[in-house]
Amino acid sequence: MPITPKLNWEQSESDVTLTVHIKHALKSKLSITSSPLFLKVNHKPYLLDLDLNKEILYSDIRVTIMPEYIKIYCPKEKKVEWEALRAIGDKESLKKRREESVSQAEQARYKHLQRVKEEKKDAQEKALRSHWAVQDKHKKAVEDLKQRDIQLGKEEIANFAGKFTKNLDEKPEDHDKPKSPSDLFTEGDVETGRIERNRERGRLKG
Repeated sequence: MPITPKLNWEQSESDVTLTVHIKHALKSKLSITSSPLFLKVNHKPYLLDLDLNKEILYSDIRVTIMPEYIKIYCPKEKKVEWEALRAIGDKESLKKRREESVSQAEQARYKHLQRVKEEKKDAQEKALRSHWAVQDKHKKAVEDLKQRDIQLGKEEIANFAGKFTKNLDEKPEDHDKPKSPSDLFTEGDVETGRIERNRERGRLKG
């Protein structure tokens, strides 16, 4: 049979503090189930079922394990003074009250887990979208560089083709034209030839 441990309690305006007298309690063996109106402490061979007089913020309870006892700090749902720690009623009404309280807590925990799951999923999807956005940006940058290189190549080819066509259309410069025999001599050469011919004529007359 489970042993019901000795229990002391005290309260302030904002919380209820429970002292459960279990010596040398181990965290690995301690199990605490909480809901708005019900608290269960299990540490074999000890078992404490506690139907609370008023509601607590069960998800915010704090537990401290000491060598001689366990302290449980329970924030109150409403900051009012409790007339007693335990709820008063017959067995059936307390059982129904307990079941409803536990069910309420289970539904709240389920909703919390679902919300955490959805938030995790949203965070993963957001991270994935961010990853693909970076990939798309990188891909676009690479494609832009590729297109720029292609355009520069086209411009270089066009410039080269334009220069080549211009050279074909240009008339040869005068110094590049075929020269006539007379063009092969300079004016000095012509004058020198005239002088030589006159000398030759003079010798023939003499």
